[in-house]
Amino acid sequence: MTIYHSPLYDTYAELEAATLAGLLTTTATHGNASHAYGLPHATNRPGQLETIQWLEQMPADADEDSTGQCVVLHAPTGSGKTSFAAAMGHNTPTIALVKTKLLQVENYEKSYGFTVLYGQGNYKCAHPDAELGAMCDACMFREDQSQCDVVGDCPYLRRKAVTQAARKASLNYPYWLSARWPKKRLTDEAGRGYLFCDEAHQLSDITLEHSSVTITMRQRLEWDMPSFPIIRGGTTASDAQLASDWLGDALDCVEVQLGKCAPGSKGEQRALAMIRKLGNVVSALGNDANDWYVRSGPGILEQDGGRYPGFIARPLTARFHFPRLFLGHWRTVVMTATVGDPATFAAELGLPSTHVYKQIPNAFDAVRRPVRVLNAPAMGQKVRDDEGVQMEQARVIAEAVNECPRDWSGLIHVTSKTQAAALVGRLSRCGLGPRLWSPGPMDSTDWQLKTWQRFRDTHSGALAVVWAWWEGYDGRNEKISIVTKTPFPNIADEYERERMRYDGKFYLQRAAWQLEQALGRSRRGVDSDYDTPEQRNGLVAIADANYHRVAKYLSPDIQEAIVTN
Repeated sequence: MTIYHSPLYDTYAELEAATLAGLLTTTATHGNASHAYGLPHATNRPGQLETIQWLEQMPADADEDSTGQCVVLHAPTGSGKTSFAAAMGHNTPTIALVKTKLLQVENYEKSYGFTVLYGQGNYKCAHPDAELGAMCDACMFREDQSQCDVVGDCPYLRRKAVTQAARKASLNYPYWLSARWPKKRLTDEAGRGYLFCDEAHQLSDITLEHSSVTITMRQRLEWDMPSFPIIRGGTTASDAQLASDWLGDALDCVEVQLGKCAPGSKGEQRALAMIRKLGNVVSALGNDANDWYVRSGPGILEQDGGRYPGFIARPLTARFHFPRLFLGHWRTVVMTATVGDPATFAAELGLPSTHVYKQIPNAFDAVRRPVRVLNAPAMGQKVRDDEGVQMEQARVIAEAVNECPRDWSGLIHVTSKTQAAALVGRLSRCGLGPRLWSPGPMDSTDWQLKTWQRFRDTHSGALAVVWAWWEGYDGRNEKISIVTKTPFPNIADEYERERMRYDGKFYLQRAAWQLEQALGRSRRGVDSDYDTPEQRNGLVAIADANYHRVAKYLSPDIQEAIVTN
């Protein structure tokens, strides 16, 4: 790890020591630190101000031929991640990237006054000739919206102009990956801006999705692309060249079709989107063939139980793609509550050797946030059909739940819809039946949330057995979170199997990340979520002895909180 130099202290370590010793002369000594950084709260959480001052000292200068500085920030729940971006944005252009609109609104816009720009599909088109209900993503002038004769009334363009001028803005990842102005915004200003990548444990998948392409038979025929080449398992250099040549020919075909589209038409928009996608992959496929999953020909794509012809090109790692997409002549801060093993994390993203890792101490002592490993069996593939082992796990879970106050509600995480139905049956036989709820297999996320909240509010001690709430769900009203199976990526999927073979460590790291996310659903950084010497305030537990396979990849603050019964 390289230590940065700053004008005030020789190293980041000295800066931290000085801060903790109270040697930095800032408005913090006068009890006005939050106002100095434009933060809306009068007090700071433990480590919050120190981290802000530490980030403020990130060197801004970068050689024209190199990227700017990069920091990996492990920030546990409750440490105030959003405030770090807000504080930097008080004096320096700052862009925060998130994956969902909900995070943009709740964490950045409402809490810290960020200017938020959503995708064009969230704004109604103002053109009088637009179809009723048309949104800006269907704009007739999408490629050059300045040509629209009502451009001044366009709600998207007006919001975009406001966002471009804002000191601190929040965008989603797809927008950052497709737009040019945010990068220019962060490099034009003297002092270089900040790019904050929130929920950074998702960056590998975000990068891989952007750098991949899948072509169906329907798309091939629509764009008059050449016949799919035959490329099977074990991608070689010749396979990669064959794929690259085919993609180049396919790109030429789409460009021909583009010339036949009416200006501003949906056909033109779709053609341009396809050209961008193919161009991204063609430019990235030049790396070693062993770093790619490439399949093409009959039976390649699986859908609705059938197999169909197609073409797939997906990287097996983000390390050759992340730097070109997220690092530049600005200061990059990737932050998450679940970094896991720092070396594995950095290797997967291809971070430069000059990056710095910083772990913010958890505001709550490990004794206050125990993660209990229940005396349950290992729930691997071999016990899938062993009813005795499955029933023993259900008995252990029921016993742990019954030790809690009867009015505690909570989440019980499984890895599939089938497992949810089976576990509900077993837990019912253990006496928990009236308390159990599980969503229907076809229920939308919104409907799941609404029906669960109704059930929870009308059933004391309600327990949700769920397969898709591992992350993103804010369990402020739940006291229990139990993981029933270590969430290893599904290697029945050929691509996942190849990713595991490519990097076994990162396969285990991904499982550890998902496990950590589930464990954090009911502890949201509020003091009442955590135990005290006098009172137990929640149950967070693992009911699978298989978790030991990923234990070393859990974040340090999770490891120190683990209690084995």
